[in-house]
Amino acid sequence: MFFTEHAVDAIFMGGEVATKPLIGLVANALKGGLDGASKQRLIAGATTILREHAGLNGDELPVYVVIHEVPEEDWGMYGKQVSLAALRAVTP
Repeated sequence: MFFTEHAVDAIFMGGEVATKPLIGLVANALKGGLDGASKQRLIAGATTILREHAGLNGDELPVYVVIHEVPEEDWGMYGKQVSLAALRAVTP
């Protein structure tokens, strides 16, 4: 995850420049790594955490969450392609 700050006139809501703060979160995940319930928990949990720590109007702060699913062959770590099966086999 990463955070990027944008100029106030670069964010739009309903076709107009946004008049209040908002947060957008982009999460990358391996395709097939999250089921529907896991995605719902990620969206709800991230929204709660971001609102709590933003210090802005709690429930009224818009938080947009986008989950990008990336095929295994398009994801690499430590110079190798990632395998969802291998990641799931790792024990903590």
